Parts: sequence; structure tokens; C-alpha cells
Amino acid sequence: MQASLVVGIPQGSVCGAAGPLKTNVMRSNLPDNIEEQKFGEITYRTYRKSFEIEIYVLKTCEKEWDTDDFKIFGEDLYNHEWQLQVVDVESINVQKKLLESPEFIADVAPRIEVQRKLFESGVPIPPLILRGKDHLIFDGYARWHLLNEKRIAQCLAYVSSVSETYA
Repeated sequence: MQASLVVGIPQGSVCGAAGPLKTNVMRSNLPDNIEEQKFGEITYRTYRKSFEIEIYVLKTCEKEWDTDDFKIFGEDLYNHEWQLQVVDVESINVQKKLLESPEFIADVAPRIEVQRKLFESGVPIPPLILRGKDHLIFDGYARWHLLNEKRIAQCLAYVSSVSETYA
């Protein structure tokens, strides 16, 4: 199944291959630009508007990435629009060099444990951040690990698409 667009459709539903899928909007006491949605077994905290998604993606990657990441992936990060989509977990790709790095493994291990605890307690998590052309993870390795561990088939993710401005 291909990723499907979520932004721009009625609150509380997301698009899937078979048409609209209902999600449960959780709390109403959140800021106007954020909502919590239960999709499958996971509760997500999502931004509603594309410019808010873009700000979140840029700030997150700027916080998490190394200088080399910007040299390699910067154009993909900055020259694209970002949308909330339903994604098949099996379509998500990882940087193999990261998974082979002892430093990365040591850094992500406690994050995986945090994600397990959040999942078990139903605390909302942010969607993964994926490059659109190949679903390479830009942010969310611990969340991706949890999705695989729990055998969750689909998730919500912020996915890049080529902007007409940059095309």
C-alpha cells in the first residue's frame, strides 16, 4: 500500500487505501494547532497544518542530526513539503550505518525503553519523520523499533514530497 495523505481531511479521520479510516481524537484541551489521534494501537500527537508540520520537522531534525547528516540529507529536508500520512511499517527504510554504529545503538537503547513505557501507558507519541521517495527515517528510530517489536503494520508519519516551489 502506498502512503496516503492525512492533512486536509476532516478531523478525526485519516485516508487509507480502502478510503477514510476513523481515528479517535483524544483530548480537546490541547492547543488549537495540535490534536491527539489514536490510530490502531498507537496514540499520536499531530500538528494539523502543513506549515506547523514543516516547523516541527525542521526543528526536530536540527536538534537530532549531526553536521554530516545535513550535508547528505539537507536538500531533502529543506526543499520539500511535509504531510501527515499513513505508512506501511514494512516500507520504512533505515540507515544501515547507524544500526551498525555502537554509539548509535547505545544512544537509541534508552529511547526504545522510553517508547515502550509510553506505548504501555497510552501516552501520545509524535509521528515518525520519513523522506518521501524511499521512506528513509529522518527521525524516529526508537519509535520504528517499537512498531516492529509490536508487529504494527501501519503508522502515522510526516512524509516529504517535492514542493512545486522547489521543483
